[in-house]
Amino acid sequence: MVENGLVPVFVGDDFELFLEQLGCYFHANDVVDESKQKSILLATLSAEHYRLLRDLVAPDKPRDDGLSFQNIVEKMKAHMAPEESLQLTRYQFDRLSKGAEECVADFVARIKHSSVACKFTAGERPARLRDRFIAGLQDAKMVSAVLRLKGEAITFDSAVSTATAVEQTRGDVRAITGHAGSRAPRDARSTFDAGRTSPLGRTCGELAPRTCLGCGGRHLRRACPYKGTVCLNCHKVGHLKRVCRPPLRSWTAMCEATRGGTGGR
Repeated sequence: MVENGLVPVFVGDDFELFLEQLGCYFHANDVVDESKQKSILLATLSAEHYRLLRDLVAPDKPRDDGLSFQNIVEKMKAHMAPEESLQLTRYQFDRLSKGAEECVADFVARIKHSSVACKFTAGERPARLRDRFIAGLQDAKMVSAVLRLKGEAITFDSAVSTATAVEQTRGDVRAITGHAGSRAPRDARSTFDAGRTSPLGRTCGELAPRTCLGCGGRHLRRACPYKGTVCLNCHKVGHLKRVCRPPLRSWTAMCEATRGGTGGR
């Protein structure tokens, strides 16, 4: 008998994903006998996970006939993927936001992945995905482009398509202007130095709007990775030494310093 596909081996910590792959293998190879499914499952566990299963079913042995395929699955899932509180998962879902270095496509994938545990109904799922996506974009131009759509036309898919188009356009503009050897157009509100680069690098076609006062990089202050850093110059929290601004000296002190420097003439 010709085997279709490769038997997945469970070596990570996502048991749910492993079960999905194993189920596809069973389907492709017409493995319907539960005892055979159990044997394949046991053979595809890494030594570490097999040892874990043996501890979970002790004093029984995983290969004992009294332990079914479903018994093994339930024990492994209970240990490796305990079900979280529905309130907690929905709270975490409502706090999702697009990272400074995250592409729109990756943000969409995170939203969809997190929504599974929220157990939204088929009726509420599209609106919840759409609202979380728009609220989590944290990009004025993307949000403005989405909101310019007619109210009834704003769906999750249309919002994603619009934000992706804005992201792609930014990347195209940067590529074209960079190829031409000219400087990219500056935003009227931008104050960054053209020669300075962000420690985070450029992200997904997004242009940095201004110089961060915390590190000098080209990103928003709230997205600075050094917000909790203690300055080695003034010992205050929130910026690096290289951008530290010493307190302004008083007018009297400046005058005295000037007189002292010229008194010998």
